[in-house]
Amino acid sequence: MSPPLGVSPFAILHHSDAPDPDRSDHWDWFIQFPTHFLAEITRKMQASPAPVSPSPHFLLAFATTTPPEEWCGSTEFLRLPPHRQIYLSYQGVISGNRGSVLQVAQGALQWISFEDFKITFQLQRLHWLQQPQPTHPFLAPASHFSTPPTYSLEIPTTLLHQPHPHQPHPHQPLPVSSVQPDNLPLWKLNRIDVSPRKENG
Repeated sequence: MSPPLGVSPFAILHHSDAPDPDRSDHWDWFIQFPTHFLAEITRKMQASPAPVSPSPHFLLAFATTTPPEEWCGSTEFLRLPPHRQIYLSYQGVISGNRGSVLQVAQGALQWISFEDFKITFQLQRLHWLQQPQPTHPFLAPASHFSTPPTYSLEIPTTLLHQPHPHQPHPHQPLPVSSVQPDNLPLWKLNRIDVSPRKENG
């Protein structure tokens, strides 16, 4: 039997003022890896051509140019390399002239599955820090529903099929645990099994 995946904290940050015109204004979504997976990702990071300092924790990292209050099933996410744990709480200037980040939301999710090209989770907690707060966000606090909403973040299966020999896909999808970043925004967020909370009276 597989070990339970447990609960992971996450943070959504607004990343601005970066010199790269393609990513000068975007939102980063950082999610702590499931506990049982941390040892494996640590080994991969240490074995990479430019190994990072030892750390027991790394964060899944996704980026999008769509503000989180506008996220929906068509929002595309670019998967970034695993990031350091500090980004769950850090705000301010990023070294190396890479702009600055401002935290707009924080929360926690309960893992349901963790696969190479699809992660599934139940939203347990969400606190919006920005003002004004979004009124109808795709990511909504669990209190808005009779049961916590379930989400999947995945690469559509149409992009995972073997490319036609005369029409190769411009990018070979990489698993979510890869230490190499994607070069296209391939991941999409879906909300499933949603039960809106009924109003009394």
